[in-house]
Amino acid sequence: MSRRIATAVGFLIGALAVGLAQFHAGRPQPIPEPPAERLECMSYAHPDPPFSLWEPPPVPPSVVEDELAVLSRTAGCVRLYSSMDGDKLLPVARRLGLKVILGAWLAQNEARNRAEIDKAIELANAYPDTVRTLVIGSETLLRREMSAGALKSLVEEVGARTQVPVTTAEIWSFWLRHAEMAEAVDVVTIHVLPYWDMKVPTVEDALAEAERMVAEVAARFPDKPILIGEVGWPSIGRARAAAAPGIREQARFVRGFAATAARHGWAYNVIEAFDQPWKRRYEGTVGGAWGLLAPDGTPKFALTGPVSAHPVWASHTAGALALAALVLGVSRRRLKWSLTTPRAALSAAAAPVLAALMVEQAAFSLDTVARAHEMALALLALGASAALGWLTLKALSVGQRRAALATGAALSALARPIRSLRDPATAPGWLLAAVRIAAAAEALALVLDPRYRDFAAPIFLLPALAIPLAARTHSGREDHALGLMIAALGLAALGLEDGGNAQAWAWAAVTALLALPLMLPHQSQQAKNAGRAGEQRIAEGHRDHAGQKPGQRQTPEPAGVT
Repeated sequence: MSRRIATAVGFLIGALAVGLAQFHAGRPQPIPEPPAERLECMSYAHPDPPFSLWEPPPVPPSVVEDELAVLSRTAGCVRLYSSMDGDKLLPVARRLGLKVILGAWLAQNEARNRAEIDKAIELANAYPDTVRTLVIGSETLLRREMSAGALKSLVEEVGARTQVPVTTAEIWSFWLRHAEMAEAVDVVTIHVLPYWDMKVPTVEDALAEAERMVAEVAARFPDKPILIGEVGWPSIGRARAAAAPGIREQARFVRGFAATAARHGWAYNVIEAFDQPWKRRYEGTVGGAWGLLAPDGTPKFALTGPVSAHPVWASHTAGALALAALVLGVSRRRLKWSLTTPRAALSAAAAPVLAALMVEQAAFSLDTVARAHEMALALLALGASAALGWLTLKALSVGQRRAALATGAALSALARPIRSLRDPATAPGWLLAAVRIAAAAEALALVLDPRYRDFAAPIFLLPALAIPLAARTHSGREDHALGLMIAALGLAALGLEDGGNAQAWAWAAVTALLALPLMLPHQSQQAKNAGRAGEQRIAEGHRDHAGQKPGQRQTPEPAGVT
């Protein structure tokens, strides 16, 4: 078999493996359907970008009208959290036939609170056929913005100035703690979000838990109608114990709750219409992913029919194969790597897999970054993965792995960064040290501050697989300590979850793969010699930096490739 045929066969095998894995993840599956073609109500806010160097401009009325028109295809009602844009929103809602649950946002700014309340009353009295409920404050007690007594007084004031039913919205358990609030409201409005309770191993359990929450509040206030002001499930983000976000899980929860609400005759509002990427800054990735629609208005799933957990699988596959073909073409034609027939097939099969891991890493980064500096770090991580993928492909092609410095020696090269980056004996060490230290920092953060932080397995999976294939590390004491730290922190993060958290298990596996090469006691003599040569170069560079003339020494031959 010629090398050209071997390359084609290997690429076909790798492409087939990637395509089957992507198809398996994205294949549509049947999910029970709700009894109605539309949901009762959905929260609405314009989806601002995840980060911006300046304040986003005001939303044009035409955009509001387009977004409400899209929303009206899925729900017959919209919940607004602030009254200040009501003059722009209420006329559109009336034209579209949408009912409105109108909110007055309350915080610690008394002047702003007064403006919100006065505007809400004005709009409710001007649009009595459209505004069905006034919500004075949303989770105000939960955020400790004011006391229950002060909030109750404001609700009573609004009730005396309008004929529209008045309420305030809190998570369900706060109504049980502050039962006196029921005296001031016409409707008890509760937020029911079992995802945050970490007690729901499956979506079915979450539905049962939501039903229990509503029933407990209804039993406590038998003389008051109940409005479920927020109910929903996120489509991406961090799993909490066994409660995993996902498009398919979101569809199962929303459809299932709609059926439960119809059975009980509950009034409800789904959070929310559009994803809100800006919420990532405060609630992590999951905070921006409660919408049933993407920011551009594309539905994540239909209310009827099968649902795909990974609807973009085909485009991801195409992107990965195109990237793999480009890299193979460059390596074969431009660099003219000398290949044996088996290695030609092996490297060609590996290229689509490595490219697919990079595509998924890029997609994960786009879904999770919330600030400009996070985007910069994500690009650096993607660049490191690309470099390691390239080194892996070369190692598989020509049968040679780069010999990299120990972590301590690589870090000591910071004294002469420009010189060190140009030196083939130190550049791989820098790359490996950066990846491993970043993994250790991420693992530590997942233990100390895990609530809103994602398990970053997609970021580090390619490096974890590539490092043993691409480099031989001359381990030192720092490497052993770093490896032990990474592995221990990965297990600690897993220990903070219950055993059903698949994301935590994946993170523990990736950290173990990163740590294992650092903790292995045996290193080849060839790698040790290369490492020592690099360390000698660094030491000589330090002497230059201290004042020794370059002409007073001899530079050893580069030992970066063995």
